[in-house]
Amino acid sequence: MSFRSITLFIALLLLAFSNAFAQFPVQTDTSKTKDMAKVEVFSANNYFGKESRNTEQNWAIKVNPILMLNGDLPLFIERRITKSTSVELAIGFTTRDYMLDLFEDEIFSESIDAREFSPGLSFQAGFRYFPSSSEEAIQGFYLAPEIRNRTYNSDITFQCNTSLPSATAYNEVRKYTDYKLSIGYQELDGFSEDVVLDYYVSFGMRSRDINGFECTLNDLTGFEEIVTRKENKFVPVFGMGVKIGLSFK
Repeated sequence: MSFRSITLFIALLLLAFSNAFAQFPVQTDTSKTKDMAKVEVFSANNYFGKESRNTEQNWAIKVNPILMLNGDLPLFIERRITKSTSVELAIGFTTRDYMLDLFEDEIFSESIDAREFSPGLSFQAGFRYFPSSSEEAIQGFYLAPEIRNRTYNSDITFQCNTSLPSATAYNEVRKYTDYKLSIGYQELDGFSEDVVLDYYVSFGMRSRDINGFECTLNDLTGFEEIVTRKENKFVPVFGMGVKIGLSFK
């Protein structure tokens, strides 16, 4: 269980006990209160109130370790716009997509002798809305429409006809554009001051544009030959993870 989950669980228990005790009348013996010190009793409003959850932090810089599995290495920068909104931009580069190796084995077919990756561009932009009345951007629960674009470049060497040497490299380009909605919670002091923990889940649609190559049998010659393979379609996309970073004024 995460630190935030434990904190919320304890807070809810305190809130429940607070409400339960409020149902019982309290009788006070005024004869013994002359020299008693004044004690401030805990109230859930003190913890969840606006003043206790306001923040002076306007910026956050984050990374997403999970995206490394996709060969995606962006740097996220978030800036508060108003008390309930912010914008988040990310730019970086792509490299070898390890998830492609696991779930799209048909791309790495036996006819491919070698594949060498070269850097591509990674970009993301999103607008964040923090609906809570007790927390201000850039902390708390948020809704965020986002667009994300990645380009993967690789040079592949084919050998369709095993009787001929394979010495030609072909450039394959893969472009993924995601249109999605993210729902998450961002904590500015999860386990240390100024440390950002940004938990999220996201869902939407992905435009998958692939310009690649494959071996196809030529009916006239009876031999396999290399042909261009293009794919352009929309597929559902779902993601979840956590970003880690620092916040500052």
